[in-house]
Order: sequence, then structure tokens, then C-alpha cells
Amino acid sequence: MAVISIPNNKSLELTDLETHVMLCEHRRMVLESKIVRVEQELEEIKNQTQASKKLVIGAVISIITGVMTAVFSILLNYNFLK
Repeated sequence: MAVISIPNNKSLELTDLETHVMLCEHRRMVLESKIVRVEQELEEIKNQTQASKKLVIGAVISIITGVMTAVFSILLNYNFLK
């Protein structure tokens, strides 16, 4: 392979097409891996959000059931329902 003389004020990427192509390919691969990682993190956040919603709905149903049971129990103990 021949030695390439590069002026001090220019980078190798600007003067050599093959180097430019290889660097562009490397940058593209890095960006793709970052995009894949972000997509996975967004999917994980979506799944956690769905699980949190189910948990909150379950808690609300439990609280409502408890309050209704308490009210019904109080009404039965004081003979309001005959």
C-alpha cells in the first residue's frame, strides 16, 4: 500500500474516498445500534406503564370493594337493612 501525503490542514477522510466510505459505514452502524437500544428502552417503558396501569386499577377496585363492604357491614350491624 502506498503512503498518502496529506496537507496539514485536511483530514484523511476529506482526501481519501475509501477512508470516507469506511468511516461513514462505521458511523451508520453506531447510529443503528443506538436506535435499536432506544427502541428497546421505549418498549420496556411501555410494558412498565401497562403493568403500572393494571396495578392502579387493581388497587382502586380493592379500595372500592373494601369501602362497599364496610358500608354494607355497618348497615347490617345497625339494622338499617331489614
